[in-house]
Amino acid sequence: MTSAKRKMPYLEIAEELRRKIRRENLSSGTPVMSSRALARYYKVSLSTAHKAVQTLVEEGILYRRQGSGTYVGTQAPDRTKPLVIGCNFRNRLNDRLEKLLFEPETHAMEYLQSQNCTLRMVPPETFTEGDPTGESLRGLDGLLISTTLSSLNCPYLLNALKIPTVLFQGECEYDLPFHQVLPDQMTGLRAMFRKAAYWKFDSILIVHHDHQNACFRKDICIRAAKEAGYRNVETILIPQSGNVYKLGLQLARNCSNRLIFTASDLITFDLIRAFNDTGLLPSRDYHIVGFDNIEGINIRPCPIPMATAISYNREKAAIIAAQLLLSEIWQPSGYTHIIKIPTEFVLRESGLNRKYNSFAETITIQNHSKKGTRT
Repeated sequence: MTSAKRKMPYLEIAEELRRKIRRENLSSGTPVMSSRALARYYKVSLSTAHKAVQTLVEEGILYRRQGSGTYVGTQAPDRTKPLVIGCNFRNRLNDRLEKLLFEPETHAMEYLQSQNCTLRMVPPETFTEGDPTGESLRGLDGLLISTTLSSLNCPYLLNALKIPTVLFQGECEYDLPFHQVLPDQMTGLRAMFRKAAYWKFDSILIVHHDHQNACFRKDICIRAAKEAGYRNVETILIPQSGNVYKLGLQLARNCSNRLIFTASDLITFDLIRAFNDTGLLPSRDYHIVGFDNIEGINIRPCPIPMATAISYNREKAAIIAAQLLLSEIWQPSGYTHIIKIPTEFVLRESGLNRKYNSFAETITIQNHSKKGTRT
């Protein structure tokens, strides 16, 4: 028996690999050492290492992917087979948010279709009202969710999904066992507060709506402000139907040496309009910074882009979410991935700009509702 083993060392290598896979409970799609790496590790010939791998391939324990490597599993996923992807996206209730929220979803769908995927829209009611039979999810290879808070708060979501699922367009990391692509708000905020150090503001005022994303932005701004050394941080909560313009008229009396931060550009422009109507000039009489950078996607409430903002590339995030979903379908990693897209600080006339634009004296806000809108 000893002599036989010495003549067939590839069987010993195969058995050791087999035990390792079982002992570590390696999931399907986990990469393993190549034949060349095994040959170096065990100090055997390449042909011996190759035979060890081939033994496990024939047993269905490993599979090879041309030009990529060797993986745990019964067979390589067939990338030529059309995938069926479920899409659970936001309800389109507001035309003003079309470019900000819905265009990224469109880019994600176009990317998936370019990868030979068939798309099936999964209505929000699947999760909010429950689907005990799982009929609406049957036949799906994966699910892409543009986060809707009502869906994510539904306990049914946790039990229903047994397929790769990726969440995107959220603001904060959800305590859910799904892959997530979201912005890293601290990168843009830290850049903002580095710039704000020049003015030595006495206080920070944060104006926000009452939905979850806005409250998260408020909390993360407080954290960044305290990190930057500010102790006097105030907050104002505006109901969804609240009159932001009226608030702006009140704040205009006390803007001196105060940095105003808004949780949405939709608040920013109502405040700018109010400040302008009271004769205040941006970056001279007031400083305001908002989230979203809607002017960066060609939504222009003002004749020229003027709102200093913090934002991230939503289109890029949507494509990354779609790519991550396909990767987890084709080659499951066995891990939950949280991918954060750095935010950017965009400096314009409304705040933290040493040269305020005289054009702001005659600036007008065009076609802008006085009511705040949920983002």
